[in-house]
Amino acid sequence: MKEKDKFIRKKSDYDRIFKEGKRIYNPYFSILFTKADLNSRLGIILSKKTGNAVKRNLIKRRIRHIWKMVEPVLEYKADFLIIPKPNIIQISFNEMKNEIQRKFLKVYIENYTSI
Repeated sequence: MKEKDKFIRKKSDYDRIFKEGKRIYNPYFSILFTKADLNSRLGIILSKKTGNAVKRNLIKRRIRHIWKMVEPVLEYKADFLIIPKPNIIQISFNEMKNEIQRKFLKVYIENYTSI
């Protein structure tokens, strides 16, 4: 799979996730997700309230790095949209990684397992 296929690029895909997706909230970010057909993909939306371009790019790089670690072990196919809140800049990379992994696990348990 190509690197660019792991990320959401089209506006129509973003619109579909906003319209059909479920939401999970966290003090540092929100995750929207919906089932995907082929493979799991990630989209990131950052507001200018988060900080200047340097801070926004740092957050995006960290989230993409976490995604590259988590995506190969996901047992389900979904499109994810992460919307960081302005206070995400206050937490460390490890805290961010733990929070995102915890939310991905919650998505899996609540929506893709049959108990």
